[in-house]
Amino acid sequence: MMERPGTRWTLAITGFLFLSCACLFAQTAHSVAYDGNGKTSGSVPVDKGKYVSGKLAVILDNTGKLARTGYRFGGWNTARDGSGKDIAAGAKYRMPDADVTLYAKWIFDRTQLPKTWSYKVIFDGQSATTQANPENKTVSGPATTVGALPVAPTRKGHAFGGWYTAPKGAGTKFTATTPVTANLTVHAKWTPVVCTVIFDGQGATTAARPAKLTITGPETTVGKLPSMPVREGYNFDGWFTAPKGGGAQFTGDTEFAANITVYAKWTKPYALGDTGPAGGLVFHDKGKFTDGWRYLEAAPSDQSTGMQWWDEEIRTGATGTAVGTGKANTEAIVKALGTGSYAAKTCSDLVLGGRDDWFLPSKDELNLMYWNLKKAGSGGFAAWYWSSSEKGVGNAWLQYFDDGTQSGDYGVHSGHVRAVRAF
Repeated sequence: MMERPGTRWTLAITGFLFLSCACLFAQTAHSVAYDGNGKTSGSVPVDKGKYVSGKLAVILDNTGKLARTGYRFGGWNTARDGSGKDIAAGAKYRMPDADVTLYAKWIFDRTQLPKTWSYKVIFDGQSATTQANPENKTVSGPATTVGALPVAPTRKGHAFGGWYTAPKGAGTKFTATTPVTANLTVHAKWTPVVCTVIFDGQGATTAARPAKLTITGPETTVGKLPSMPVREGYNFDGWFTAPKGGGAQFTGDTEFAANITVYAKWTKPYALGDTGPAGGLVFHDKGKFTDGWRYLEAAPSDQSTGMQWWDEEIRTGATGTAVGTGKANTEAIVKALGTGSYAAKTCSDLVLGGRDDWFLPSKDELNLMYWNLKKAGSGGFAAWYWSSSEKGVGNAWLQYFDDGTQSGDYGVHSGHVRAVRAF
């Protein structure tokens, strides 16, 4: 096909290119705003101009007579805390491709303070678990600072990051040397703590899974522990903060606020009648290590062949009868009765086999001693023994070791005493 004359085509193409270039180089206009940054009086200047990137904006003066008690105006800064670029009034500022906010820069000036003053600083804990101590301080002339900050607050699962003039670490940081020129509330800054607990199997043949757990504040516990490790020929008795069962037991509810390693505790299994770690006779295995113990052992011989439970009609509150209540019963009896020579105190004071955690057994613990030791022909037991279980005023449970029956008797009567301990 024959081509048409070119002038008309050229105009159309030129117009297209012109429009495209105009669209390509269009720029957004930006503004300059001014912030009083803690002013106590006056107003900020207003710049109504619009500036594209690269254009020069003339910085306005303090035309609104901004003032702040205890300070003098020192020009403008690109950062609220004065850490940015200083820009003087009348200077020409080359605009970036963004809106700009300039903050009043304040310079402390004691001459700007009133002749007498007294200002209060309130320390807001921002959901602290324990608040700052004290929670507020007063700055009275001629002092201009708090001098010393209060004892820092604490918050579970968080690290304290100082005091700031706005919540969540906003505003400017407040320190012991920050000038105080008005009543002020400062706010705690908190950062969530990330903590890891490592589970050391201490020779396990099958390790715990997972071998470590991580928590992030506000969480302070792992909640669910990993799978139980396995070691051939041993019982797993829980996790502890030091090897070989040392330190404190670590459970899913144990709170921690730093990285930690916990260690598996392994014990050789005991059979009923075996010699326990304090030289006693094992008479109970509850099957697993909980509440600080798994086994009960009885002292190898009597602590007394004739001792009163107590000789006065006093309620001690030692009414527990179940397995696991003997220790609490003993503590309650000793607390109620104090010094003296009686069954519970004798057991509580006992040091045997290098251990001082002996107690008078409860009614059901005493019964297990009968069935698992006396009936098996071990222990060298006598006719009857006191338990730590109170039956009534001046009356306690005892057990006959000739036929296994239990009954109550007056505490003034003398009976045999055999201490036990949990491990």
